[in-house]
Order: sequence, then structure tokens, then C-alpha cells
Amino acid sequence: MNIKMTSNPKILSVLLICAFWTSTFFAAELSPEEARLYEKASRMVERGNTFFEKKRYSQAIKEYKKATNVYFKQVWAHYNLGRTYEELKMKADAIKAYENAIKADPTVAVVHNNLGVLYEERGDLDAAIFEYLEAIHSNSKFGPAYSNLGDAYFNQGNYEKAVEYFQKAVELDQESPYGYNNLGNAYTKLGQLDDAIREYNRALEINPKLGYVLNNLGNAYVAKNEPNFAIINLNKAKDIDPKNAFIYDNLGDAYRLKGMFEEAAQHYQEALKLDTDFFISYYKLGKLYSKTEPEKARMYFSKFLKYAKTDSLRKEVEEMIKSLKKGDS
Repeated sequence: MNIKMTSNPKILSVLLICAFWTSTFFAAELSPEEARLYEKASRMVERGNTFFEKKRYSQAIKEYKKATNVYFKQVWAHYNLGRTYEELKMKADAIKAYENAIKADPTVAVVHNNLGVLYEERGDLDAAIFEYLEAIHSNSKFGPAYSNLGDAYFNQGNYEKAVEYFQKAVELDQESPYGYNNLGNAYTKLGQLDDAIREYNRALEINPKLGYVLNNLGNAYVAKNEPNFAIINLNKAKDIDPKNAFIYDNLGDAYRLKGMFEEAAQHYQEALKLDTDFFISYYKLGKLYSKTEPEKARMYFSKFLKYAKTDSLRKEVEEMIKSLKKGDS
């Protein structure tokens, strides 16, 4: 069973100067000299933004760095520097820039959020979760942090926590299908299939043309052992996204449940045509043929062992190959 998380951006990409924005630091009145330096740095940030918009990133970086040198606590100089480094795929530099932004002002939610995303991308989920929580602490209405926190807990396997934060995300943005999709995914992982189906349908009420939501809804029906509903939704997903190997593999599961083994095999094979590394389909084909065509089953199991990137099923497949060989002797 293959589910898909949201495809909307996790990181906020806006450039900000916001000299008029307040934070705990700027709530206190600046001294005349600090105010002068802050305004001077802000003008440099504005120039950097102009260069950024023209994709003249090296010049933007120079202006943002000049701004931080003039007045380190100009938080938006650090933030926009981080955004520029992200555009250049310089993620280590982006992390450093966001960390400096937090030193300049630890109360800006968007900085914690974006830093959390970069930590998550490098596999440091605990650090990511800390930053998302800090973003929420800074601004309890900052929806992206709730969604990203749900993602992080989901990726940790803590699906109860994922549900908690996805629910808060959809409360803050009830018109976004992405949050409902992710909430449905967490319910699916918990085996709460009726809840999952409800959330996927809510996403589809907003946008009925989201192939990955239809795919996930089909999966929920497969897990619920309702192949007819699964096939209906997965075929809709296939019409929208006809080159998605996940959908064909899941259709194979639905047809297998229905006892339509030829159709199941065709869809598993189609998944492999679209993506030769889609090794789970080799496993499913092996299982499908194990009782009727042992030679063909061994072939698919062998291909699974060749392409599999995980050991989770390897021992089982090796034992099945041995069993099939004994059956021939």
C-alpha cells in the first residue's frame, strides 16, 4: 500500500524586509544610534531584495551580508540571506543564515519553520520538531508549522502526534486539500480507515482532480477490503496521472483482492514499465504466481532481491524461493 504526502511547499519562500513589523526585540524603543543603523541596514535589505527578484543572487548576498554587518539584529537580512542560499541549493549556508536570524530575534515564526524544514531534509527530525514547536510558540496561528510538525512526527512513525498537528493545521486553513490529505494518511497508518476516507473525501470536495488524494483514498479502500471502491478511485487517479507507478501498483492490489489475478498482474507489470526500480511490484508478482507458476514466481522474487533497497522482506523472499525450489524437486 502506497500513500503520498502533500505536494505543497513546506518552506515559505517570500522575501521580507518588514521594517514596520514588530517583534519582542523591536517592541522596546531603540536608541537613536540603533535606529539609524537599523534603517541603514533595512535599505541594504531592500536593495538585496531587488537583486534577488532579478535572480542576481551574488549581488543580493552581498547586500544582505552588508546589512548584517551594519546591524546584526536586522533579522530580515539574515532571513533573506537564507532564502537566497536556498535558491542556490547551498543548504548548509542557508541553515547558518537562519540560525543567525534566530540569534538576532528568536521570536520570528517563519525563520524557525524554514530552519526546521532544512533540518528535516538532512534527516535530523528531533531538531526539526524543536524548530517547528518554536515557530508555533512564536505565533500560534502560523499554520505551516503545524503541517510541517505533523509531517515530522509522521516520518518518525508517531502517527498519533501527526494526527494532532494535522488537525490543527486544517483548523487554521480549512480550504487547503493538502492538510486533509495528510490527516487521512496519518489515520490510514493508525488503521482508522473510516476517518481516513472521510478526510480524503474532504480534500476531494475542495479539488476533485488531485490524483494523489484519489490514490490515497483507493489505498484506504484496499486496506478496508473494499476493492470495488478502490478500483473506482484508483482509475480516476490513473486518468489524472497516467504515468504514476504507485497508482498502477495499488490497482494491482485492488484487483488481487477482487480475485482478478490477470488484471492484477497487468497493473503490477505496468508499474514496473513506468519505474524499473519499483521493486515492491516484483515481490507482489512473485506472490501472485507462487501457487500457479513457480518458475515465474522465482523469476520475480529474484528480481525483487536484485532491486530491493530495503531488507525488510528479503528474508521472507529468500525462504519463498527455497520453498518453490523444493516444490519442483
